[in-house]
Amino acid sequence: MLAQEPDLDGWRFSIAPYFWAAGINGDVGVRNVSTYFDVSFSDILQHLTFGGMLLSEARKDKLAFFLAPLYDRLGDHSQQGPFGVDVDADTTVIGAGASYRVAE
Repeated sequence: MLAQEPDLDGWRFSIAPYFWAAGINGDVGVRNVSTYFDVSFSDILQHLTFGGMLLSEARKDKLAFFLAPLYDRLGDHSQQGPFGVDVDADTTVIGAGASYRVAE
């Protein structure tokens, strides 16, 4: 039995996990009290409890659509007690878009 030729005129779909690294720095404050913070990527990775990124694309001829969700959960439970630090932070970002190729 011969394999079917792919339908190059139809829709093509792709899904791929990806990864990027980032740090964060800046000022944070309440009213007249503020402080500077600087968190490197290695610090973030140390407190990463879950993360996922996925890029999906649908393409037909010159038209394409993409969806790129990202989710991460960071946590620090290193200091327990009545005045200890117990921090969790969740981040959700959903990128979406469309493109049209105007020239080869």
